[in-house]
Amino acid sequence: MFTGMSEVEGLEPQTIKDTRTQPDWPRWQGAINVELTSLNEAHTWDVVPWPKNMNIVSSKWVFKIKRNAAGEIDKYKAWLVAQGFTQVLGMDYYETYALVARLTSLQLILAIAAEQDWDIDIFDFHSAFLNGKLDDNEIIYMELPPGIDKGGENVVVRLRVASYGSKQGALKWYEHLCSKLTKLGFC
Repeated sequence: MFTGMSEVEGLEPQTIKDTRTQPDWPRWQGAINVELTSLNEAHTWDVVPWPKNMNIVSSKWVFKIKRNAAGEIDKYKAWLVAQGFTQVLGMDYYETYALVARLTSLQLILAIAAEQDWDIDIFDFHSAFLNGKLDDNEIIYMELPPGIDKGGENVVVRLRVASYGSKQGALKWYEHLCSKLTKLGFC
């Protein structure tokens, strides 16, 4: 099993440069375009001149091949992530938070559902972190994604929403989710 998994992971490129050398580059390019469309539709950033005396957060592409139950390629997925380890406390972020469910809590819920013969449904939020808007006092500048035409050498993006990989991404998503659930009367 382990060798099979490492062979699968070997098919996934580590950089955008790697994707361009692979025979399935058109599929990777399609995945990148889907991600960029999501980012643009969410008004994720504004392209701005490179600010002086400000930290610029690095970014990178993460690539994953999604497979179906038979092990066949289902789709190619690309995520643009901020490299949160390049953020500076007090400059790029002030607070972090990541809600994590305890395994025992999940086991209890599943046990109750099984005992009561309840159906279990799951769902995935498409581009979930793009719902977490940054506050006005949170100013994050990020380098343009690798492989994207910069339209000039001295430009970066100012994030409007928390990006995957950013220190406050999970916090902003949690705040957004709680506000929506509160409006619906669930909290």
